[in-house]
Amino acid sequence: MNLLSKDEFLAWAAKLGIGPDPRYSPPQTLEYVSGLSTAASRGWFWGEDLIKLSTTKVVEAFLLALDPWDYCMAWKRHPQWSYYAAGEEETLLDDQLWAALVHEGMVPRGHEGAVRFDRGEIVRLGRLAWAHAMLAYCVSLDLFIVPNHGKQILYIDHHDQLIVRAPDADALDAFVQRLIAQGIKTDEDEL
Repeated sequence: MNLLSKDEFLAWAAKLGIGPDPRYSPPQTLEYVSGLSTAASRGWFWGEDLIKLSTTKVVEAFLLALDPWDYCMAWKRHPQWSYYAAGEEETLLDDQLWAALVHEGMVPRGHEGAVRFDRGEIVRLGRLAWAHAMLAYCVSLDLFIVPNHGKQILYIDHHDQLIVRAPDADALDAFVQRLIAQGIKTDEDEL
């Protein structure tokens, strides 16, 4: 796991045609800024079928459905990796759980930028993704996972939604087929 500054991450992402959505003010989502007209996305909500699946299985399936990757970058919509300012303590249980999962042995409090996870660190990346999928409740905690090739963007939204963005419909369809192969429902917008 390596930490990147905000500027380092944005420079890396720009080489892939990815950046903050220019249509909105901060904190912005990540988009394929060089091809907003052709980019495709699909969202899955945590629905009743989630009862039948382990949430960790769902997170793992989404990470494995990305085109093969050597590393992924994790970027929070608000690039500072803390709920609270330095010196403040989390008071709500959700905040404490999120902080424990994200900060203990992982992302230092106050880090502002991205986190790079090599393929061998998929469990740590999964832990981070799970923490956001289950405990994030505001815009600033939305999480984006971008594989090194930039062929998809996994967007974990605070509205209990997993969104995948791709530069075109074909790339998105390939992702969906890999989800189907792992037993994830795709005939509805719910898992």
